[in-house]
Amino acid sequence: MKISNKKNIERLGLFLMLMLILDIALIGLQWLIVRQPDRFIIVLLILFIALTIYLSKLQYTEFESSGLVITIKKKNLFSGNSFVFPLVELPVQLIKNCELKSQVLYIRCETCDAKEKTRNIKINIIGFNKQQQNCIVKNLPVCSN
Repeated sequence: MKISNKKNIERLGLFLMLMLILDIALIGLQWLIVRQPDRFIIVLLILFIALTIYLSKLQYTEFESSGLVITIKKKNLFSGNSFVFPLVELPVQLIKNCELKSQVLYIRCETCDAKEKTRNIKINIIGFNKQQQNCIVKNLPVCSN
């Protein structure tokens, strides 16, 4: 079973692109009217830079459960269909505890190291709707809300 928040992140990316276009139009209009840099243009340029950085770092999360192995991948929105190494890939039997708190999934699992018996993994699942979050929780063996 594969669950992804790609559609929600694509909508957010489209909204941010429209905001960038609107920002460029406002900068152009203000420049044509005033013909010199003023505070409004500087604020719009800062907003443009912030939106561009946020848009370039936008990622969607893909949760995949094959029954025996859980795989979680984070992909950049503009990377296309290129191969991405999983953020988390672990057998279900190694999961000791998992908990969903305010759109963050906390997973505690066993490790093979002699030094560390358990490892805590924190995964942000913002962008998933409630139905998808419940489906993720159902696929994890010992998960609680």
